[in-house]
Amino acid sequence: MLQESPSGRFGGGDRVRNRHHPHHRQPAVQRHGGTLPGIRWIFSHGGGTVPFLLSRFTHEEKIVKNREEVLPRGVIHELKKFYYDTAQANHRGALNALTRLAPVARILLGSDFPFRPAQDVVAGLGAYGFTARELRAIERDNAIRLLPTLKR
Repeated sequence: MLQESPSGRFGGGDRVRNRHHPHHRQPAVQRHGGTLPGIRWIFSHGGGTVPFLLSRFTHEEKIVKNREEVLPRGVIHELKKFYYDTAQANHRGALNALTRLAPVARILLGSDFPFRPAQDVVAGLGAYGFTARELRAIERDNAIRLLPTLKR
């Protein structure tokens, strides 16, 4: 998803520190919300490592050179703007981390088919303790709000 320039720099001139994993390209992750405001991003698998690396992101945001320009309200504020699906993130540990980062209005049903059957994800969401209203939002309403053409 993320490309770095041949110089190893992203738009703001921040050096990429670790190129081994896309979630480690933190300056670019921090910039998505403000740099491409017309795009609504969906991170698969409950955001992958994003919920678990929050302390890294908040620590690293302190050294972003143009922080006030690209992150005027902070990295957590920007991460809350994204959408996150529940593919492989339907168990208590992943959902605890995800719901501390993202409001229910930004969580979407994801099944990771064919690797997991959808009923496993639905069962995991049901066992987590979401209210009926929250489950309906995750399973249907959030996707329709995001992609209104899905509504029938």
